[in-house]
Amino acid sequence: MVFCLGCIVGSFLNVVVWRVPRGESLLHPPSHCPRCGHVIRPWENIPILSWLFLRGKCSQCRLPISIRYPLGEAAAGILFLAVWVQLLRRGLPLEAAPGALYLAASLLAIAQIDVRHRLIPDQITYSGLVAALLLAIALPTSRLAVAQPDAPHSGAILCNGLLAWISAHGLDLTKIHIAAAVVDCILGAAIGAALLVVVAEAGRRLFGAKTIALPDGATVSASKQGLTGLDDDRQQPWEELLARHRDAITIISPPEPTPQAEPTPKTWLVNADGVFADGVQTKWADGEVRTFNATAVIIPRDVMGYGDVKCLAMIGAFCGADAAIYILLAAAALAALVGGAVALVKRRRQAMIPFGPFLAASALAWLLVGNFFFLLHQAVISKPG
Repeated sequence: MVFCLGCIVGSFLNVVVWRVPRGESLLHPPSHCPRCGHVIRPWENIPILSWLFLRGKCSQCRLPISIRYPLGEAAAGILFLAVWVQLLRRGLPLEAAPGALYLAASLLAIAQIDVRHRLIPDQITYSGLVAALLLAIALPTSRLAVAQPDAPHSGAILCNGLLAWISAHGLDLTKIHIAAAVVDCILGAAIGAALLVVVAEAGRRLFGAKTIALPDGATVSASKQGLTGLDDDRQQPWEELLARHRDAITIISPPEPTPQAEPTPKTWLVNADGVFADGVQTKWADGEVRTFNATAVIIPRDVMGYGDVKCLAMIGAFCGADAAIYILLAAAALAALVGGAVALVKRRRQAMIPFGPFLAASALAWLLVGNFFFLLHQAVISKPG
């Protein structure tokens, strides 16, 4: 039953992953073939089975339906089943299941969207924060800091410390489960957000934007695929230059004299979506290439997007403050390993990779095994010799 529920949720996540980054409604129009517009009938929308029955083709136009749809449904089903089995195996309260499954589904969607679009939608993180708070109120014993405050996997050290401090000042919240659960939820969200805000702001101040001065008469060409003119004649894809899809490179052209004022440079903002100038956006036409006379190019170099901040805040709201710290450490270590490997393979000193999938992977590991740092420590100290 849990596997089937996960597949159904996975079918919805396919819609979320496709529509949310494009700013489309999740409710209208109903599910349809993106090629011919055929509205998917109920018996054509059964997770996994419909794709197999239709042999991976639209029933109307007979064009292929991407295999990512049944794979996404199966992945969500397997993930839900794994989370459920671990809840039972570890003897956790069943009240923890709704929050764990909700978080697992959100993280699966976030990982897919961030990989493809370098974006973590606010719709997912904000709704997750609200869901975590409502579940803390409705099911306070779903919070492991309340149900199992002394367990190493509850991630309750900071929450217990705060509750003890509040109790020392005359208000014992430990006897009021709802209050303790809400404190745990809010503290987790606050710690998660604060950690990455510090990282983002420190990175912005340390690195800032990179300005590349160009000689007189230099030209830079841009298209939907990337930018040419900064690295000899090689076209640099946008994902190589920009950390996030919504970022843009600033191209400064030579000053243009005007009769009334001093010459002023012309500024262009370009990215994979199009060209922005004087508040007007021009989208790329198929095969279009634009060439700019340029005196300088400015490349933004934020090390962390605020979508990641909100994502870790959501994770902390569900899992607690301690978990937010451990998950961030694990995600940073994993990202460093993968980023280093990518940089070596592509032979570049820097490799821009989205951080959301690493946060998602680390948070899912916490859901599945608990406090992985504690388990690693136990494995090391209990090893013979």
